[in-house]
Formats: sequence, structure tokens, C-alpha cells
Amino acid sequence: MEQQRKRDDWRDEAKALGVNPDEPDDFRYWSAFDRAQSIVESFRYHQPSEEQIDRISIVRQACIACAKLILQSTPSGPDQTVALRKLHECMMTANKAIALEKGDGSL
Repeated sequence: MEQQRKRDDWRDEAKALGVNPDEPDDFRYWSAFDRAQSIVESFRYHQPSEEQIDRISIVRQACIACAKLILQSTPSGPDQTVALRKLHECMMTANKAIALEKGDGSL
């Protein structure tokens, strides 16, 4: 029942994608629904467990140490800025992987 209600919530999005939500056998509809659900799930807040918070902190500390090394070892300029930006992206992606992890260790 809950799954059907979620699918009903996406009727407008499915129509916008050119899919008829009244034809449940239309694979494009389910695909559009799954994509929309995945996007919503990806952007919602995921409360990390205590164990996940510890791992996020370890990743953050490693990235801080790496950022300091980059600042000390490279000249100021656009390449240094990009290196730091990519390091920040790396940290955020690693933290997301930790936060999205299910209790069984899978994503």
C-alpha cells in the first residue's frame, strides 16, 4: 500500500517524462519512478549512527591532513585551488557513502 502511494505521488513527474502512469506495465514509468525515488533518497538527510560518525570523523581528519600537505607543498594558484576543491569533493563523497550505508554494510 505504501509503495502504491509513493508511486501515486510521482504521477505528475511520470507524465512530465512522457510516460502514462495509468499503464503500470509501461517499463518507462517504473524506470522514471525508480529514478525519481533514487534522487529523492540521495538528497534527503541521512542521520548517521554513532559508528558512522566515528568513520566520518576519521575521513575528515585524513582530508584535513592532506589539505595541509597540499597547502605546504604546492604554490598558490588555480591548480592548488582545484586540488583542494577536489579533496573536499572526495571527503563529501566518502561521507555520503558512509551515511548511505545500510546496516548490513551494503549501499
